[in-house]
Amino acid sequence: MMEALKEECVIEKLQEKGYEQGIYVYGMTEPSVSVAAVALFGVFAGNQPKPFILNFSEKGIAFLELNSMCSAYTGLHNFVAANSIETILFSKGFLINTLTIQTTDGIKQKIKISNVTAGASWQKDNVKKMIGFIQTYKK
Repeated sequence: MMEALKEECVIEKLQEKGYEQGIYVYGMTEPSVSVAAVALFGVFAGNQPKPFILNFSEKGIAFLELNSMCSAYTGLHNFVAANSIETILFSKGFLINTLTIQTTDGIKQKIKISNVTAGASWQKDNVKKMIGFIQTYKK
């Protein structure tokens, strides 16, 4: 369990996908669902949170999707180019932080990033580095 969060696995996967290694953190997408859907369908409503490794580099942000147990990568990945980031906001919480990214084409995504993550001893230091680094994306 959580094999994919080992630092060497993260670096290997970034290289395999051809992404420049930068500051990487573990995060989960915030579910996007309406209150009415939750009332009707409960936990089966809408999108469930998905775990990702987010890699921040000068070129942009790479998203590598993990399976729900964080034991392997699903193979799905995406890249948001730095020049397509319209706004990026980081809201600090006690245990969970929120990163909001909006692109120039109107796509908005909220990602929950914990300060500490089991199986990822690098998380705490990388969250601190990321907070300073994301300022380079602001226009």
